[in-house]
Amino acid sequence: MTGARLWGLFLGALVCTAVVAASQVPWTPEPGGDAMVRLSWRAVPPSVEDCHPPTEEELAGLPQHMRPTEICAGHALPFRLRFVLDGRVVVDEQVVGAGARGDRPMYVFHELRTEPGTHRIEVEFGPDGTANADEAIGAQGSSLVREVDLGPLDIALVTRSSDGALLLR
Repeated sequence: MTGARLWGLFLGALVCTAVVAASQVPWTPEPGGDAMVRLSWRAVPPSVEDCHPPTEEELAGLPQHMRPTEICAGHALPFRLRFVLDGRVVVDEQVVGAGARGDRPMYVFHELRTEPGTHRIEVEFGPDGTANADEAIGAQGSSLVREVDLGPLDIALVTRSSDGALLLR
């Protein structure tokens, strides 16, 4: 072996030894500390389509076999997330689907620190009020109102069930 390879082998063994030694050091969180409420879920936004019969201008230039019977333009419905902790609005935001057209799943993820103790949490997740009333038909929202007792370093998780109901874990 050449000198460079020996040095490389030596440094690799030294780094591995340091990682093993560091992984054996006990870690205990400092006493006390904040509690946390975590909002985390994925939801598929309902899509809304606006269809109409094609006009002569829209059909102009299209071969006979490519002429549609109706033309549809769709978009995903935006949702509103509102989180209230002890009567104070902490999160109030519009949630839209991912992707260029917003038609991919919506993702919600917030980690909100708070003091340990008993807290009242209110979560609302549903169609945004800015949406057209006809578009919101069939789109389901959900809400959750609970009191939760959190100790130091406790995490309360708010998530959604498969049927869209908000759950506290």
